[in-house]
Amino acid sequence: MSEGWEPTRRGALAGPDAARQLALAFQLEQSQWWPPELIKARQRTQLQQVLAHARHTVPFYADRIPDLDPRAPHDPERWQRIPILSRQDLQLNQASLLSRAVPPAHGSVHEVSSSGSTGRPITVHITDYVSLLWQVFTLREHYHVQSENLLIEILDQSGAPCGPGEAGRVVVTTLHNFATPLIRYDIGDYAQPGVPCPCGRGLAVIERILGRVRNMLVLTNGERYWPSMNLNRVHRIAPILQLQSAQVRLNELEIRLVVRRPLTRLEESALIEHIGANLPDRLEIVLRYVGEIPRSAAGKFEQFVCELPA
Repeated sequence: MSEGWEPTRRGALAGPDAARQLALAFQLEQSQWWPPELIKARQRTQLQQVLAHARHTVPFYADRIPDLDPRAPHDPERWQRIPILSRQDLQLNQASLLSRAVPPAHGSVHEVSSSGSTGRPITVHITDYVSLLWQVFTLREHYHVQSENLLIEILDQSGAPCGPGEAGRVVVTTLHNFATPLIRYDIGDYAQPGVPCPCGRGLAVIERILGRVRNMLVLTNGERYWPSMNLNRVHRIAPILQLQSAQVRLNELEIRLVVRRPLTRLEESALIEHIGANLPDRLEIVLRYVGEIPRSAAGKFEQFVCELPA
Protein backbone atom coordinates (compact mmCIF):
# COMPACT_ATOMS: atom_id res chain seq x y z
CA MET A 1 0.00 0.00 0.00
CA SER A 2 1.54 3.30 -1.07
CA GLU A 3 -0.63 5.76 0.83
CA GLY A 4 -3.08 6.08 3.69
CA TRP A 5 -2.80 4.03 6.87
CA GLU A 6 -0.26 1.22 6.58
CA PRO A 7 -0.14 -1.77 8.96
CA THR A 8 3.29 -2.36 10.47
CA ARG A 9 4.66 -4.69 13.10
CA ARG A 10 4.48 -1.84 15.58
CA GLY A 11 0.77 -1.13 14.98
CA ALA A 12 -1.23 1.15 12.66
CA LEU A 13 0.98 4.06 11.61
CA ALA A 14 0.27 6.77 9.10
CA GLY A 15 1.76 6.29 5.65
CA PRO A 16 3.67 9.18 4.01
CA ASP A 17 0.65 10.90 2.47
CA ALA A 18 -1.51 10.54 5.56
CA ALA A 19 1.34 11.80 7.73
CA ARG A 20 1.63 14.95 5.59
CA GLN A 21 -2.12 15.50 5.92
CA LEU A 22 -1.94 15.12 9.69
CA ALA A 23 0.99 17.52 9.95
CA LEU A 24 -0.76 20.14 7.83
CA ALA A 25 -4.04 19.68 9.72
CA PHE A 26 -2.14 20.30 12.98
CA GLN A 27 -0.71 23.56 11.60
CA LEU A 28 -4.12 24.73 10.40
CA GLU A 29 -5.68 23.85 13.73
CA GLN A 30 -3.32 26.43 15.24
CA SER A 31 -3.53 29.12 12.54
CA GLN A 32 -7.34 29.28 12.45
CA TRP A 33 -7.27 30.78 15.95
CA TRP A 34 -4.76 33.49 15.12
CA PRO A 35 -6.10 37.06 15.42
CA PRO A 36 -7.31 38.54 12.10
CA GLU A 37 -4.40 41.01 12.02
CA LEU A 38 -1.84 38.18 12.13
CA ILE A 39 -3.68 36.19 9.44
CA LYS A 40 -3.74 39.26 7.15
CA ALA A 41 -0.04 39.88 7.74
CA ARG A 42 0.78 36.29 6.78
CA GLN A 43 -1.47 36.58 3.72
CA ARG A 44 0.38 39.69 2.58
CA THR A 45 3.74 37.97 2.99
CA GLN A 46 2.63 34.98 0.92
CA LEU A 47 0.94 37.26 -1.62
CA GLN A 48 4.23 39.04 -2.32
CA GLN A 49 5.85 35.69 -3.08
CA VAL A 50 3.01 34.69 -5.43
CA LEU A 51 3.10 38.01 -7.29
CA ALA A 52 6.86 37.86 -7.81
CA HIS A 53 6.63 34.23 -8.99
CA ALA A 54 3.76 35.03 -11.37
CA ARG A 55 5.45 38.06 -12.90
CA HIS A 56 8.70 36.27 -13.63
CA THR A 57 7.51 32.76 -14.57
CA VAL A 58 3.95 33.14 -15.96
CA PRO A 59 3.93 34.88 -19.37
CA PHE A 60 0.35 36.14 -19.00
CA TYR A 61 1.28 38.21 -15.94
CA ALA A 62 4.53 39.69 -17.26
CA ASP A 63 2.92 43.02 -18.11
CA ARG A 64 -0.09 42.88 -15.76
CA ILE A 65 1.87 42.84 -12.50
CA PRO A 66 4.27 45.66 -11.65
CA ASP A 67 7.82 44.66 -10.84
CA LEU A 68 8.24 44.36 -7.09
CA ASP A 69 10.56 43.17 -4.40
CA PRO A 70 8.93 40.21 -2.58
CA ARG A 71 10.59 41.43 0.61
CA ALA A 72 8.93 44.86 0.36
CA PRO A 73 5.74 45.66 2.31
CA HIS A 74 2.42 45.05 0.56
CA ASP A 75 1.19 48.19 -1.23
CA PRO A 76 -2.67 48.28 -1.34
CA GLU A 77 -2.72 50.98 -4.05
CA ARG A 78 -0.51 48.96 -6.41
CA TRP A 79 -2.62 45.89 -5.63
CA GLN A 80 -5.83 47.67 -6.67
CA ARG A 81 -4.25 48.58 -10.02
CA ILE A 82 -3.78 44.92 -11.00
CA PRO A 83 -6.59 44.13 -13.49
CA ILE A 84 -9.34 41.71 -12.51
CA LEU A 85 -8.91 38.28 -14.11
CA SER A 86 -12.04 37.14 -15.98
CA ARG A 87 -13.31 33.70 -16.95
CA GLN A 88 -12.71 34.60 -20.57
CA ASP A 89 -9.07 35.43 -19.73
CA LEU A 90 -8.69 31.91 -18.35
CA GLN A 91 -10.32 30.30 -21.38
CA LEU A 92 -8.30 32.20 -23.98
CA ASN A 93 -4.91 32.13 -22.26
CA GLN A 94 -4.63 28.66 -20.75
CA ALA A 95 -1.11 28.02 -22.05
CA SER A 96 0.33 31.42 -21.14
CA LEU A 97 -1.15 31.18 -17.62
CA LEU A 98 0.94 28.10 -16.84
CA SER A 99 4.13 28.78 -14.89
CA ARG A 100 7.40 27.96 -16.63
CA ALA A 101 9.10 27.20 -13.32
CA VAL A 102 6.87 25.45 -10.78
CA PRO A 103 8.86 24.88 -7.55
CA PRO A 104 9.90 21.18 -7.48
CA ALA A 105 8.89 20.90 -3.83
CA HIS A 106 5.24 21.45 -4.84
CA GLY A 107 5.15 18.07 -6.61
CA SER A 108 3.73 17.13 -9.98
CA VAL A 109 1.36 19.35 -11.98
CA HIS A 110 -2.02 18.21 -13.26
CA GLU A 111 -5.15 19.72 -14.80
CA VAL A 112 -8.50 20.33 -13.14
CA SER A 113 -11.63 21.60 -14.89
CA SER A 114 -14.80 23.29 -13.70
CA SER A 115 -18.20 21.65 -14.19
CA GLY A 116 -19.15 24.26 -16.77
CA SER A 117 -22.44 25.18 -15.06
CA THR A 118 -22.20 28.62 -16.69
CA GLY A 119 -21.80 27.02 -20.12
CA ARG A 120 -18.14 28.13 -20.13
CA PRO A 121 -15.96 25.51 -18.38
CA ILE A 122 -12.40 26.43 -17.49
CA THR A 123 -9.23 24.39 -17.00
CA VAL A 124 -6.32 25.29 -14.74
CA HIS A 125 -3.23 23.49 -13.49
CA ILE A 126 -2.58 22.71 -9.84
CA THR A 127 0.19 20.96 -7.95
CA ASP A 128 0.22 18.02 -5.56
CA TYR A 129 0.72 20.52 -2.74
CA VAL A 130 -2.47 22.41 -3.63
CA SER A 131 -4.38 19.11 -3.76
CA LEU A 132 -3.10 18.28 -0.29
CA LEU A 133 -4.18 21.68 1.04
CA TRP A 134 -7.73 21.24 -0.26
CA GLN A 135 -8.00 17.74 1.18
CA VAL A 136 -7.23 19.14 4.60
CA PHE A 137 -9.33 22.29 4.23
CA THR A 138 -12.46 20.20 3.56
CA LEU A 139 -12.39 19.20 7.22
CA ARG A 140 -13.40 22.70 8.24
CA GLU A 141 -16.85 24.21 8.61
CA HIS A 142 -18.51 26.02 5.70
CA TYR A 143 -18.42 29.80 5.27
CA HIS A 144 -15.14 30.31 7.10
CA VAL A 145 -12.77 31.54 4.39
CA GLN A 146 -9.70 29.33 4.05
CA SER A 147 -7.53 32.38 4.61
CA GLU A 148 -4.23 30.49 4.72
CA ASN A 149 -4.78 29.44 1.10
CA LEU A 150 -6.95 32.17 -0.46
CA LEU A 151 -7.24 35.93 -0.45
CA ILE A 152 -10.94 36.74 -0.89
CA GLU A 153 -12.11 40.21 -1.91
CA ILE A 154 -15.80 41.13 -2.01
CA LEU A 155 -16.02 44.33 -4.06
CA ASP A 156 -18.79 46.80 -4.82
CA GLN A 157 -19.46 48.28 -8.27
CA SER A 158 -16.68 50.85 -7.82
CA GLY A 159 -14.14 48.16 -6.91
CA ALA A 160 -14.03 49.13 -3.22
CA PRO A 161 -14.26 46.46 -0.48
CA CYS A 162 -17.78 45.76 0.81
CA GLY A 163 -18.62 46.08 4.48
CA PRO A 164 -20.41 43.37 6.48
CA GLY A 165 -23.82 42.63 4.98
CA GLU A 166 -23.14 44.49 1.71
CA ALA A 167 -23.42 42.47 -1.50
CA GLY A 168 -20.49 42.46 -3.90
CA ARG A 169 -18.69 40.35 -6.49
CA VAL A 170 -16.26 37.73 -5.22
CA VAL A 171 -12.65 38.09 -6.39
CA VAL A 172 -10.18 35.35 -5.48
CA THR A 173 -6.38 35.16 -5.35
CA THR A 174 -4.74 31.79 -4.77
CA LEU A 175 -1.79 31.96 -2.38
CA HIS A 176 -0.16 28.57 -2.99
CA ASN A 177 -0.92 27.52 -6.58
CA PHE A 178 2.40 28.23 -8.28
CA ALA A 179 1.36 26.26 -11.39
CA THR A 180 -1.50 28.52 -12.55
CA PRO A 181 -1.63 31.46 -10.13
CA LEU A 182 -5.06 33.06 -10.14
CA ILE A 183 -4.61 36.72 -9.24
CA ARG A 184 -7.75 38.78 -8.60
CA TYR A 185 -9.96 36.25 -10.41
CA ASP A 186 -13.63 37.27 -10.66
CA ILE A 187 -15.41 33.94 -10.09
CA GLY A 188 -18.79 35.33 -11.20
CA ASP A 189 -20.49 34.98 -7.80
CA TYR A 190 -21.88 37.60 -5.46
CA ALA A 191 -21.68 37.31 -1.68
CA GLN A 192 -21.89 39.30 1.54
CA PRO A 193 -18.95 39.49 3.97
CA GLY A 194 -19.78 38.89 7.61
CA VAL A 195 -18.60 40.15 10.96
CA PRO A 196 -15.95 38.13 12.86
CA CYS A 197 -17.36 34.76 13.92
CA PRO A 198 -18.23 34.41 17.63
CA CYS A 199 -16.47 31.01 17.60
CA GLY A 200 -13.21 32.94 18.05
CA ARG A 201 -11.52 31.96 14.79
CA GLY A 202 -9.64 34.77 13.11
CA LEU A 203 -10.61 33.52 9.65
CA ALA A 204 -12.67 35.83 7.46
CA VAL A 205 -16.39 35.05 7.27
CA ILE A 206 -18.81 34.99 4.33
CA GLU A 207 -22.27 35.70 5.71
CA ARG A 208 -24.21 34.75 2.62
CA ILE A 209 -23.45 33.41 -0.86
CA LEU A 210 -25.92 35.05 -3.21
CA GLY A 211 -25.21 33.38 -6.55
CA ARG A 212 -24.10 34.09 -10.07
CA VAL A 213 -23.83 37.56 -11.59
CA ARG A 214 -26.18 36.49 -14.38
CA ASN A 215 -29.00 36.35 -11.82
CA MET A 216 -29.07 40.00 -10.81
CA LEU A 217 -31.96 42.39 -11.14
CA VAL A 218 -31.59 44.63 -14.20
CA LEU A 219 -32.61 48.21 -13.42
CA THR A 220 -34.26 50.51 -15.93
CA ASN A 221 -31.01 52.49 -16.25
CA GLY A 222 -29.11 49.32 -17.20
CA GLU A 223 -27.33 48.84 -13.87
CA ARG A 224 -27.54 45.55 -11.99
CA TYR A 225 -28.60 45.01 -8.41
CA TRP A 226 -28.77 42.01 -6.09
CA PRO A 227 -32.23 42.06 -4.45
CA SER A 228 -32.52 41.19 -0.78
CA MET A 229 -35.97 40.15 0.44
CA ASN A 230 -35.29 39.74 4.19
CA LEU A 231 -36.75 36.25 4.36
CA ASN A 232 -37.19 36.40 8.13
CA ARG A 233 -39.67 39.22 7.61
CA VAL A 234 -41.33 37.35 4.72
CA HIS A 235 -42.00 34.33 6.94
CA ARG A 236 -43.54 36.56 9.61
CA ILE A 237 -45.93 38.06 7.05
CA ALA A 238 -47.40 34.78 5.79
CA PRO A 239 -47.01 30.96 6.00
CA ILE A 240 -44.61 30.69 3.05
CA LEU A 241 -42.59 27.50 2.63
CA GLN A 242 -40.49 28.66 -0.32
CA LEU A 243 -40.13 31.84 -2.35
CA GLN A 244 -38.39 32.66 -5.59
CA SER A 245 -38.33 36.06 -7.29
CA ALA A 246 -38.09 36.12 -11.09
CA GLN A 247 -37.60 39.18 -13.27
CA VAL A 248 -39.74 38.22 -16.27
CA ARG A 249 -39.77 41.70 -17.84
CA LEU A 250 -37.74 44.84 -17.25
CA ASN A 251 -40.55 46.34 -15.17
CA GLU A 252 -42.13 43.15 -13.77
CA LEU A 253 -41.13 40.88 -10.92
CA GLU A 254 -42.91 37.55 -10.51
CA ILE A 255 -42.93 36.12 -6.98
CA ARG A 256 -43.29 32.33 -7.05
CA LEU A 257 -44.66 30.96 -3.81
CA VAL A 258 -45.02 27.55 -2.19
CA VAL A 259 -47.40 28.07 0.77
CA ARG A 260 -48.93 26.11 3.62
CA ARG A 261 -52.35 27.57 2.81
CA PRO A 262 -53.77 30.24 0.49
CA LEU A 263 -52.77 33.74 1.61
CA THR A 264 -55.36 36.29 2.61
CA ARG A 265 -55.64 39.52 0.65
CA LEU A 266 -54.14 41.34 3.62
CA GLU A 267 -51.13 39.00 3.64
CA GLU A 268 -50.70 39.38 -0.11
CA SER A 269 -50.77 43.17 0.16
CA ALA A 270 -48.26 43.14 3.03
CA LEU A 271 -45.94 40.82 1.11
CA ILE A 272 -46.05 42.97 -2.05
CA GLU A 273 -45.43 46.11 0.01
CA HIS A 274 -42.45 44.51 1.78
CA ILE A 275 -40.85 43.30 -1.46
CA GLY A 276 -41.40 46.63 -3.19
CA ALA A 277 -39.79 48.50 -0.30
CA ASN A 278 -36.59 46.45 -0.79
CA LEU A 279 -36.24 47.27 -4.51
CA PRO A 280 -34.35 50.27 -5.91
CA ASP A 281 -36.76 50.55 -8.88
CA ARG A 282 -40.53 50.69 -8.97
CA LEU A 283 -41.60 47.36 -10.48
CA GLU A 284 -44.93 45.65 -10.96
CA ILE A 285 -45.01 42.75 -8.50
CA VAL A 286 -47.12 39.72 -9.38
CA LEU A 287 -47.71 36.77 -7.02
CA ARG A 288 -47.84 33.30 -8.53
CA TYR A 289 -48.65 30.19 -6.51
CA VAL A 290 -46.85 26.97 -7.50
CA GLY A 291 -46.62 23.44 -6.14
CA GLU A 292 -42.83 23.42 -6.13
CA ILE A 293 -39.90 25.50 -7.31
CA PRO A 294 -37.40 23.44 -9.32
CA ARG A 295 -33.67 23.69 -8.75
CA SER A 296 -31.27 24.89 -11.41
CA ALA A 297 -29.47 22.53 -13.80
CA ALA A 298 -26.55 22.57 -11.35
CA GLY A 299 -28.85 21.36 -8.54
CA LYS A 300 -28.95 24.69 -6.69
CA PHE A 301 -31.98 26.57 -5.41
CA GLU A 302 -31.84 30.16 -6.64
CA GLN A 303 -33.75 32.71 -4.59
CA PHE A 304 -33.70 35.18 -7.47
CA VAL A 305 -33.53 34.53 -11.23
CA CYS A 306 -33.34 36.99 -14.09
CA GLU A 307 -35.26 35.66 -17.09
CA LEU A 308 -34.71 38.64 -19.39
CA PRO A 309 -33.24 37.82 -22.82
CA ALA A 310 -29.43 37.88 -22.77
